[in-house]
Amino acid sequence: MRKLTKILRIKKTFLVLAISLSNSCVPQGGQSNISLLLLFLGIGSPTGGGSQLTPGNPADLDGNGKADGIVLDADGNGKADGIDSDGNGSPDILLLDTNGDGTADAIDTNGDGIPNYYLNPNGNPNLTTGPNGTGSPVTLIDTNNDGQPDGFDTDGDGTINDGILSAIRNDLTPPSITVNVPGGNFGGAQSVTISCSDLVGTSQIIYTLNNTPPSFSPLNGTMVPPPQVTINVGGNGDGTYVLRYLCRDLAGNTSPPATSTYTIDTNIPNITIGTQSTQYVSNAGGAISSASIQWQSNRNGSYVVLDGGTDCNNGITAVGTNVSGTASAGGNITTTLTAANAFSGQSTKTFRICVTDSISTLKGNSTFPLTRDDTAPTVSASPGAGSYGTATSVTLSCSDTGGGSCDKIVYSSNIGSAPTNPAITGSTGVVTSGTLYSSPLSMTDAAVTYTKYIARDSAGNVSGVVSANYTVDTTVATITINSYTPTSQFVNGSATQTIAWQSSITGNYQIRIGGTDCSNGTAATGTNVSGTATASTPVSSTIANASFSSGANIVRICVGPNLVGNYGATTTTITKDGSAPTVSSSTPTDTATGYAPRPGRITVFFSEVMDTSLTPTLTTENWDGTSYVSIPNTGTTFTWVNTTTLQINLSWIYFPENSQIRWTLASANLKDVAGNVIASNVQRTFSTGMHTQAITPLLRTGQTLCYNDPGFQACGNSSWPKQDADILSGSARSYTGPTASGNDYTTTDNVTGLVWKSCTEGQTANVCSGSASNFTFYNAVNACAYLNLANSGSGYSGRTNWRLPTRPELSTLLEYGESNNAIAKINTVRFPNTSSGEYQTSTSSASNFQNLHTISFGNGIVASFYSKSSSSNFYVRCVSN
Repeated sequence: MRKLTKILRIKKTFLVLAISLSNSCVPQGGQSNISLLLLFLGIGSPTGGGSQLTPGNPADLDGNGKADGIVLDADGNGKADGIDSDGNGSPDILLLDTNGDGTADAIDTNGDGIPNYYLNPNGNPNLTTGPNGTGSPVTLIDTNNDGQPDGFDTDGDGTINDGILSAIRNDLTPPSITVNVPGGNFGGAQSVTISCSDLVGTSQIIYTLNNTPPSFSPLNGTMVPPPQVTINVGGNGDGTYVLRYLCRDLAGNTSPPATSTYTIDTNIPNITIGTQSTQYVSNAGGAISSASIQWQSNRNGSYVVLDGGTDCNNGITAVGTNVSGTASAGGNITTTLTAANAFSGQSTKTFRICVTDSISTLKGNSTFPLTRDDTAPTVSASPGAGSYGTATSVTLSCSDTGGGSCDKIVYSSNIGSAPTNPAITGSTGVVTSGTLYSSPLSMTDAAVTYTKYIARDSAGNVSGVVSANYTVDTTVATITINSYTPTSQFVNGSATQTIAWQSSITGNYQIRIGGTDCSNGTAATGTNVSGTATASTPVSSTIANASFSSGANIVRICVGPNLVGNYGATTTTITKDGSAPTVSSSTPTDTATGYAPRPGRITVFFSEVMDTSLTPTLTTENWDGTSYVSIPNTGTTFTWVNTTTLQINLSWIYFPENSQIRWTLASANLKDVAGNVIASNVQRTFSTGMHTQAITPLLRTGQTLCYNDPGFQACGNSSWPKQDADILSGSARSYTGPTASGNDYTTTDNVTGLVWKSCTEGQTANVCSGSASNFTFYNAVNACAYLNLANSGSGYSGRTNWRLPTRPELSTLLEYGESNNAIAKINTVRFPNTSSGEYQTSTSSASNFQNLHTISFGNGIVASFYSKSSSSNFYVRCVSN
């Protein structure tokens, strides 16, 4: 005997989006229907109108942008009646119109005619567990990513709660089909019920009454939805009627075709069954023990109720009340059969009422089924009892293996303690305690919900009470870190780390070091490293240095646990560094020789991340032959290129040429981010060469006289040939200036491109009034740096690269033809009031670093015999380029 199972599923809202595309619609501007793919089942047209499902179009049931199947019109009436999700051409999801408005508003996933999920007419979410968008959102899950959904997620956790689609796809067993009135001879039209059953789910029934074979493809016959249909056979009068029928399940398997032949003869007694109190009886205590069948015959005669057999000529007389006797035409007879007497055990029987006409002796019959089911149903919950960190709905399901079917489930629930047991009167089905189950039970958040449930089957058998407790807490703390002290999140071998933070909810907290979650790692020590946090109230936690290991430490702030053991947590990294930083390298390298003097920049590379908020202290010195002498560097800038690289731009702009330089960074302001001070001052030395690029074309010397030993002579004398005055080659001198920029005056050499301060240092105004200042070589190197800071940092005359010139640069100003045996071997119009003494250059002697090159504009001599230490009365003219 086939075991029938009926599962009371959660009536989940199935939101379906549909595009309504009538035959008259033409895409505008070349738009194809592909662009409308995601507007199915509830969304309608792009403007939001329409809610019809369109056969032949893809369906995105849950609105995730992926097609879940193709909409079908299986019976060919022009209306959508199913969805094919696995591509086999037959529907495995059935569409239902629960309110009779002609539009599908729910789906049936197992062919029992009861909605399992509902289509949301408003969309977002598209599919829900309750009608009109109520209940929980439902999504389709494709577990193996093969493009075919395997089931439904009803609690939003991304996993399948209802795996019916996968079960359908794996169903290879065909369904079975039966009729309640077998073929035979009858005195009048018969009401015949065709029933289709399947282990997983039924899809359609198809039948014919014209003796042609019914077919799903090509379509022949009348197609109706499952699980059963009742039709009238013989309504056209006496004659022979052939009923042919078959069905298919949701997997596309078809039943064997069946045929029943009905002969209608009005001379045969016609038996009409009026009522049958139940189709299921039980021998268990408290259940439905008997069934009463009320019937009548349209002719007088004798009757008998037979147990089994194929017609009125076989079978045995049933055991019961009014199972034989005389029937009067039109008179009601009530036959009563009990589970104890009519059955020997659990089974399903067909009983036949036979009436023999008292005149013609023709026999008419009618049958009715009756099942004895002594087995109580079982009831289960999905998901089962336990703790859940997400919103949870519980589906109660009933199954019955005794041959009957489930009738109802009743439950009771309570927060915090067990509820009263639910109760059902088995014989009547009256609920005496609890609530009739109709849709999924939403468990209360942040609480323990105690539930109890029972089930009753159609024979009145009642299951035992099942208890299940659900702890649901979806709330975990959100932790926000507000600040760190120190902000670097680095500590040295003794410092503490303070973290200011807050929690979104009130709860117990703890701070742990290392580990992977709040259940492991090491508890931190310190101040406020555990306790109770109040919602949105700052907590300042100071972690002791001993809590940290050397290197990076994962610090986890945990708040909780909540009722289900979940914590809210956030992590941060605190690095413990007990080692002092060192210098990895520098540019120029230590003891470098011949280093290019341009630009005047030192780069220092450290071994670890440094505290870039500190400004280093720099000392610079120059070798005078016997010792190092300090050179001022006011105006020098320090730039951290990154956390390990310090760039020092000397205020001199360029290094002095042919000089041995020593620089020192004081250790006090060289700390890593953990606060460790470098062990000692950083000191390096290097020697510079000369800038080798030609800075100017060859200039005319300005010499107009020719000479011999006694004195002057006429030019062109072959005895004293090729003097400057003879050749007069080179570029002619050309200057612009003094040019005023506010109170600043500059002279531009149009040949070399160099821009000079018009006055010697110490002199002012456009006429360079006042006395020129004297500088030692060491002070002269930085004597022009202040100009770069002038005018609030915009520089003297808008220029910020003023510096001491090199010997080749300063010598370009010499003009020997300016005078004879007098001062001013320089253009005194462009450079007014130039002093006659020696002018400093940044170039030392290549053969003797202690001597420097000077230039005298009084006699035009370029000298290199002054030692740096003795050059206390020389002047400075600043240059910019």
